[in-house]
Amino acid sequence: IHLTGNILFYFLNPREIARFYIAGRMLCLVYAVGIVLLTYLLAKKVWQNKVTAFLSAILLLFSPLFLLNSHYMYVDIPGIFWIMLTLYLAARCIKGNKVMPFVMGLTAGAAAGNKITFILAFFIPFIVFVINGKRVNEKIRNICYSLAGFIAALIITNPYIFSSLHQLFQGTGQHATQASFTPLFYLSSLRHGLGLPLLLFLSIGLIRLLFQKDGIFHSADKAMIALWSVFFFLLMSLLSLKFARYILPVLPPFIILGTGGWLGISRNRILRFMRNAAIVSTILFTFVYGMSFEMLFIWKNVRTEAGLWIKENIEKGRSIGVTEVPWQFQMPPFDYMFYKTVVTGYDF
Repeated sequence: IHLTGNILFYFLNPREIARFYIAGRMLCLVYAVGIVLLTYLLAKKVWQNKVTAFLSAILLLFSPLFLLNSHYMYVDIPGIFWIMLTLYLAARCIKGNKVMPFVMGLTAGAAAGNKITFILAFFIPFIVFVINGKRVNEKIRNICYSLAGFIAALIITNPYIFSSLHQLFQGTGQHATQASFTPLFYLSSLRHGLGLPLLLFLSIGLIRLLFQKDGIFHSADKAMIALWSVFFFLLMSLLSLKFARYILPVLPPFIILGTGGWLGISRNRILRFMRNAAIVSTILFTFVYGMSFEMLFIWKNVRTEAGLWIKENIEKGRSIGVTEVPWQFQMPPFDYMFYKTVVTGYDF
């Protein structure tokens, strides 16, 4: 990678800026692999069952919402890695393993250092030390240590946040902070981002988990994961600016809890057969559904092909209808200076 402060250099040498994207995408891929591994480890820690842990990791791996975003140079995947590491440390702490509160705060702060909305990750050590420990002084001390680690990580990764926090509430950030509670958007995102069979599979497992003897209400580690998921889902649903990838931090915990909810179905042979059939069919559908999206990255980019077709077949000066104001992730790369773009909206 050629580093220079002259931004014009990259406009004149697009192959050089392409190196940044390749390196950034590879880095996100490494983080994505880490998320799959942490999903396995967290599920194994919570359920004490390797098969459930493996199923959770596989279902996450091929879910399109996770699979697609693992290919992009975005801040979401690296941030989710640190959130999952925080959840894993939190589960270890609840299970009785020794975990330093300062370290848990560091990992939550690293998540926030990647993406500002991941400041919500501090909820994880906070709720852990509220429900863990017997004495009030011990709880307060652990929360303060974790907060110190959280702030330290922010100073290291994102120091300007302490002088620019007001930007969250004005200027470019104002649209993202207006209250507009619309959770249906993210439910729809899960419907398309997981596929209907996987969403139903996980929902049934979660419902069963609510009524099991060792379910959410009877297990502190499962309760912690569920509380984090609900907390993050509700707060993100309040923001007016919404993208499907914003709900990604809920995806691994949802899969871990929903998959584990099928564990108890083993009382007789028929129920076991139905459970196994549901698991196998869900895995097969999710694999095919996820890999159909993966093919978009294997084949030549259809937008590039469309841009070349426009250049070769449409005369300069003609008008081209578009559904929205053109932006690079959505439109073929044709020269907007030579063609008239007409924004039609979605009334085809």
